[in-house]
Amino acid sequence: NKINTSLDEESNKSSDEDKKEERESLENSMKEFRERYLNELNMSPDEIFKKMDEESGNKELAEEEKLICENGLMYVLRFKQMKEKNSIFSWNWWAFLLGPIWFAYHKMYAWTLALLGIDAVFTVIDPKSIGSFLLDIVIAIFANRFLMDHIDTLKRKVDAMSEDKRERYMTRHGGTSMVATVLIIGIYYLAKFLILKYFNI
Repeated sequence: NKINTSLDEESNKSSDEDKKEERESLENSMKEFRERYLNELNMSPDEIFKKMDEESGNKELAEEEKLICENGLMYVLRFKQMKEKNSIFSWNWWAFLLGPIWFAYHKMYAWTLALLGIDAVFTVIDPKSIGSFLLDIVIAIFANRFLMDHIDTLKRKVDAMSEDKRERYMTRHGGTSMVATVLIIGIYYLAKFLILKYFNI
């Protein structure tokens, strides 16, 4: 039994070391590509991603980063760690500070509307309650998981498409949207103002 236990421990240790080396190798490679091409001022983000795809030989990773776009490398590595640990929890400060606006920025509009509705309910019930604050905490804890699932869904759809449709779909549904963010900010605060005024809160 002691021998088996020792072998299991060595096997787990070896597996963890392999995962760590794989993660470090991925991180170093992606950073190298990013630093090399971001220094070339005439290259657009699409050209950078395409170049990374060609040189890395890993089309899946290049597409995943393109679908995320903003801070793509950071999220790719974080998603990899979460999947390795089978974890659904991962704190996100931007999601905590921005709440539903963060979801709008990442084009997760269904979640944006749902969270705005929940926040509006808290506002009507008791604007001085800690409901909205607790909602922000929950959002921050699960935001990375929601984004990871969102990107995985987009990837499955992209993989089933022909080459000529992939780029258009990734551009339309992936990445981030500052326009949507600005619109959501305006609607968010206007709705809150109208709710507070209507209920004389």
